[in-house]
Amino acid sequence: MFKTVLANLLFPKRHDNQSFIVSFIGVPGVGKSTLSHRLRSNRMSRSILGSSSALKLVETLNIPVPLEYKQVFNFLTSYPEIKDSELCKLVLLKDIAARIVHRNIYIDESILNYCPVHILEDFYNKKPDLFKKFFKSTFVIALKDTPENILKKVNKRIIEGKDKSGYYSHTEKENLAIVKNRVKEYEKKLVFLKSHIKVREIQASLPLSVKIKTCKSMIKQFNKTLSKDFNARAKNVLDI
Repeated sequence: MFKTVLANLLFPKRHDNQSFIVSFIGVPGVGKSTLSHRLRSNRMSRSILGSSSALKLVETLNIPVPLEYKQVFNFLTSYPEIKDSELCKLVLLKDIAARIVHRNIYIDESILNYCPVHILEDFYNKKPDLFKKFFKSTFVIALKDTPENILKKVNKRIIEGKDKSGYYSHTEKENLAIVKNRVKEYEKKLVFLKSHIKVREIQASLPLSVKIKTCKSMIKQFNKTLSKDFNARAKNVLDI
């Protein structure tokens, strides 16, 4: 009981239909984590969490995982690309936790980043209702940039010892080829996501302050849309 009260004081709960998830996507090195972390550090509301905090909350409070989300986990982990990667499975667990804590969540490393587009397509085609429910209140902010600009950021991170993407083990020419290939695959995924999830793109090369301001405006508008939908559904129930 004490843990539940304390968690709700620290992270105020919202109604399921009013909570939302902002998922930042883009190729490794484009700046997802930097933008997401800055937005969370500048947040005005304590109800905004990261996915790691959401998972800790689920574990601490022993929040039960709904059957449909267990089905999502079982379906996605039936693919070797997810099943054989401990990182992917952890990311998926965080994504699921983000959807059951009824808080607003910012995710910089979601399953949308790790899941190949063919698996997402299968998910939508084979389990359309489950797909729609899982991503119902998800807003995707897609960071885009040229391979050359991304590589400049990667090189800076390599020098600073902060790169975790494996780029440091290759030559400059090989790295550029890797980035170009990742951008190409990312573009394919983006085409699919735009057809099924609310997506807004932002240029990663913009100054950080401009990106933060733009994202805040995008998220505010998305939240308004969710609130309108929720109020409309509530009115329909009351009118019955």
